[in-house]
Amino acid sequence: MVEGEAAIVTDDEKLQEIAKAFFDWGPTVKDGAFTHEYSAPSAGPPPWYVYEFTPKTVFGVATADPHGATRWRM
Repeated sequence: MVEGEAAIVTDDEKLQEIAKAFFDWGPTVKDGAFTHEYSAPSAGPPPWYVYEFTPKTVFGVATADPHGATRWRM
């Protein structure tokens, strides 16, 4: 499990950089969000906002012997 803070990215320059990672889909940046003429039906209509997640605490649980759990704090 990961705990942290999420914030909407609205900076056009940063969104343009992120959009490059989705070159095969080709979203455009408009008014601080992504837009495109089509997307997955489950995404709903545009605009689609991009979130930046900053983790604060991560919990891990082992699924094999010796079992156990741990926590990392950033």
